[in-house]
Amino acid sequence: MELGKDDQVKYESAFEAEVWRLSTEHIHFHTVQFLEEGGPYGMKPVGTGVFVQILSRYFIFTASHVSEVATSKNLYINSGGKFILVQGYVRETDLEKYKYLDLSYIILEDGVGELLLNSYVPLQLSKIAAGHHLQETIGYVVLGYPEKNIRVEGSTVYAGSTTMLLAGAKQKVYDYYNFDRTVHLVLNYSGKATSLETGEKTKANSSPYGISGCGLWTISPMQSGDKLVCDYHLIGIMIQYRQGKYQILLGNRIELMMNAIQQFEGLQIGIYHPNHTS
Repeated sequence: MELGKDDQVKYESAFEAEVWRLSTEHIHFHTVQFLEEGGPYGMKPVGTGVFVQILSRYFIFTASHVSEVATSKNLYINSGGKFILVQGYVRETDLEKYKYLDLSYIILEDGVGELLLNSYVPLQLSKIAAGHHLQETIGYVVLGYPEKNIRVEGSTVYAGSTTMLLAGAKQKVYDYYNFDRTVHLVLNYSGKATSLETGEKTKANSSPYGISGCGLWTISPMQSGDKLVCDYHLIGIMIQYRQGKYQILLGNRIELMMNAIQQFEGLQIGIYHPNHTS
């Protein structure tokens, strides 16, 4: 991601400017890109994940269809200018049994998480929010690595991230696709969007492939004196882009992931349950 300078960008609102600040200064550094060997540049993108610390252990949260690539190929993450082999224990949902429950977590082997600290900041439990009620207003960030964002300058390969500020879908969209709000989080992904890099209106990214496994983040605005400040929390993992009558991005709720970790890994962890709906 190319970080812009606030004084060069004219945002329509202080909220958009604050979302860009949170995305570039925080969410970006919780977000990793999975790579595999191959392609014209030597490495090609596979998907996205969220780097998380739970107690003393390092995890990566992602989508099952992303992590299953590791059953036949090595996955890497670029950290500190080096490609770090992703090694660890993987637990993932069964996509043949649950088509739209597409979650996976990787418990990283000792030493792997520490290598990622050269470029990334692990998300803490206090930044994970369960039970969020998705609103039909713009207030949600999806930050991932679309496959199309790979570019080469000289002998250096760059993999750029994309940040999207979106709104939750209406109930009729859930009904049309037969999605369950206790499992799924649906975002509108059609028409015009605001580029957080430039503050300008643009077409929604028509090719988001590669962002699967990235986080869905709720942005909570608060007034501090005469200044607007915002906080952010992880509420889901993005799993699918769908076109049709409604163009949407689909995610699974983060509490499904956290419940699985508590059940299967025996970790007693408290999860933040917000009493707000924004």
